[in-house]
Amino acid sequence: MSNAQLVIEVTGILKGWPRDVLAPARRTVAHLAGLRQIDRFYIGRGVDPEKRRSAHRAHAVVPIYETDSVENAMQVEEFLNARFFNHAKNDNASWDARGGTSQDYVNYVYVALWVRP
Repeated sequence: MSNAQLVIEVTGILKGWPRDVLAPARRTVAHLAGLRQIDRFYIGRGVDPEKRRSAHRAHAVVPIYETDSVENAMQVEEFLNARFFNHAKNDNASWDARGGTSQDYVNYVYVALWVRP
C-alpha cells in the first residue's frame, strides 16, 4: 500500500491525565473507525508504535495518547476498548488492557488500521 492510499489527519498526540483526554481520544477513534477506506481497526498500547504496526501487519498505526505512566495508558486503552468493543470494524478480542509496557519508556495508546482491499 502506498502512503497516498491512506491519508490520516489527526491534530496531534494527546497528553495529560486520562480524565482530560478520554473524550477527545474517543472522538479520534470514532473518526478513524468511520473512514470509509478503513476495513478494521485495533486499539492497543506500547512503547514503539512502528514495531506494533509491524507486529500487527497493519497498514498504519496512529498513536493517539502519550504518557510516562503505564497506569494512565492502561486506563485510556481500557476506556477506548470498552467503548468500541462492539463496533463492527473493531478487531480487538477483549475490552480490557492486556500485555505489559515499560515504566522506563514513553507509553502510547494507538489505533492500528487496515485498509479495505
